[in-house]
Amino acid sequence: MESSPTALRYFVTLLIPVPAASVERFIEINRQAGAIYRASGADGSDVFRLADGAAKYGCVGIAGAVHVRDGEALMMVQDSFADRETFARVTAALDQNPALNALFDALLTIVDLSRAIRGEFEWVA
Repeated sequence: MESSPTALRYFVTLLIPVPAASVERFIEINRQAGAIYRASGADGSDVFRLADGAAKYGCVGIAGAVHVRDGEALMMVQDSFADRETFARVTAALDQNPALNALFDALLTIVDLSRAIRGEFEWVA
């Protein structure tokens, strides 16, 4: 059965270099934040660790496009929403959430967000 774009249509993706010693804390912060996101209307919130960033098949590898220093791991966080309107509604409400703000402050103690790469994607096919 082919997936339908209407199942999950809007994604926010972040690529974040994380000090290796802080990866487990990073994952825990994002698990807690993801639970808040899902409880507020997001469809999902997932955390990934780069498994292979090498160049292959004529493509530039992500490891060559994102600067990751020695002693860091490249992590990806992806939040998914039914549509852009749901994303806007959920994030506007969460901007005022004290628990999420505390998690964001904790995140800032372990990562440099100025090095993160962020994008919003809409599923088109």
